Amino acid sequence: MPSSDDRYGRVTARHYDAAYAIVRDDSGDAAFYLEPTRESGGPVLELGCGTGRTLLPIAEAGIPCTGLDRLAIGDEPETEDARWLDGDDEIVRSAAVKRDAATQMMQVTMTYDRARDGERIEREATTFPMRYFFRYELEHLLARAGFADLTLYGGFDRREYGDGSPDLIYVAKP
Repeated sequence: MPSSDDRYGRVTARHYDAAYAIVRDDSGDAAFYLEPTRESGGPVLELGCGTGRTLLPIAEAGIPCTGLDRLAIGDEPETEDARWLDGDDEIVRSAAVKRDAATQMMQVTMTYDRARDGERIEREATTFPMRYFFRYELEHLLARAGFADLTLYGGFDRREYGDGSPDLIYVAKP
């Protein structure tokens, strides 16, 4: 199995949009970001923007924006989280996470299996670091950066944040 520590680079970038079309599109995350951005008129800074999947619609709407991305609580064993077709091939993405609670860092490994006619013909894997934040830590950092008007959501459907929320989402205004 070809594997690389490409810091969320070539391998992940090649599959990112197709995987997140399955993993995230139903969540409404792109529309979630576009609506308040239109209301504010920008500018927008998205930290951890990946390939720009949710930032590009903002730019296409003519709103000034900038995206930044960098190409244990318990480990998460490898689990399949997305499956899609690429021509005659089926791609299956699996993810595994190893966490270091002391540094709040995760080592994420994403594996992409390509199959044709039910037989795996290729396997690629990449491992990259990600930092995670806790609610009050992030609130503190936003306040120190000059943001005072914070709205917290637990999902892109604007659900209230609480125990078991799938996401930690802040809309912050200076």
